Amino acid sequence: MTATTVTGTSASVSDIIHRPFTVTSSGEYTPEIDLHSTDLKMPQVLRLDLAIDHQLPFGLVGTVELQYSKSVNDLIYKKLNIGDPKRNIPIVGTGYDGRPVYDSYSYGRYNLNNKFYNIYEVYNTSSGYQYDLVFQVQGQVTKDVTVNAGYRYEQVKDRTSVSSSQASSQWNYNPISGDPNNPPLTTSLWEVPHRLFLSAAYSHEFIKDAATTVSFFLNSQSGAAFSFTVNGDINGDGSKYNDLFYIPRNDGEILLGSVSNGQYIPASQAEYDALESFINKNDYLSANRGKIAERNAAQCPWFTSLDMRIAQEIPDLWGIGRFQVSLDILNVLNLLNKDWGHEEYASWYYQIVDLKGTTADNKPVYSFTAPTTNVPWSPNYTTSRWAMQLGLRYSF
Repeated sequence: MTATTVTGTSASVSDIIHRPFTVTSSGEYTPEIDLHSTDLKMPQVLRLDLAIDHQLPFGLVGTVELQYSKSVNDLIYKKLNIGDPKRNIPIVGTGYDGRPVYDSYSYGRYNLNNKFYNIYEVYNTSSGYQYDLVFQVQGQVTKDVTVNAGYRYEQVKDRTSVSSSQASSQWNYNPISGDPNNPPLTTSLWEVPHRLFLSAAYSHEFIKDAATTVSFFLNSQSGAAFSFTVNGDINGDGSKYNDLFYIPRNDGEILLGSVSNGQYIPASQAEYDALESFINKNDYLSANRGKIAERNAAQCPWFTSLDMRIAQEIPDLWGIGRFQVSLDILNVLNLLNKDWGHEEYASWYYQIVDLKGTTADNKPVYSFTAPTTNVPWSPNYTTSRWAMQLGLRYSF
């Protein structure tokens, strides 16, 4: 598939895509068209910062800081060749999903008899904001010891968390519960609500003019945000990655099984029990039954890491300069115990169920397979491993 980028206004979209375009005789050459509005601006934010420092006992300085950022020109994406809503997902038992279902994207407007694969437009939005509240204490406690400790609370809201250079990826992987071209303002993928940090350093000259320094850095924070989605296109918009999952209150609010000739074939009770167990084990799912999951509202477990650095200076005994030998140990907790220091990771669009089809009366049917651990996350083995680095520094 080929992607073509065109700059134009919304008023000229129809003109742009109706220009002559070469298509192979087999009809297999179906390029993607990416439109940028002429008034598109690079991302801009308005940022305000207020901080107060105050001298505390024992040589410490306390800081309270509030930082607020408001989107002026953020990016948002629209898919132009999408059909109009034709119905809503029907009631299943007592559970009303209710989200709109669209005409298949391949029959949408502007496709010129399927000569185009998809047509996207990127434009600006001023929706979105972020604020951070930080409490911090730092200073030299004794001649040899310095500390820096703090806590940060953060809230970040956006309509699409920009994570890709391609319009198709941004649109397809932005979880939604309604109109995919008008995503609501919800939690950002980049929000880390809580973070605690502590650094401490001890430095002493056991050898004259050759300080020995031992320092630690502890970081403990909320896990990464992610969304519970369906593996399949339940709303007909052409993406099988962006449909948020309706969280059933009971077995009667979801159809698990398969579909044959429009007829629903129920799954075994064991599959229903497995889904129930998975929901009960997750704090977000169990607390939001009877709702469509919200984008980026679920979180991976809290993560704590501890790093250590030992540095030894070597005195300039020969008049050729000074040396420093250092050892950095990353994720000391994992070095002490292989089960510690793990950072858990889940796909930001975690697909909890697979769409198997729809019944004759348009009810979606899913299948569920519980992961081995019965949780949506697993260790990120790149960041969860301990590592050591030996360094040599020369200065003159």
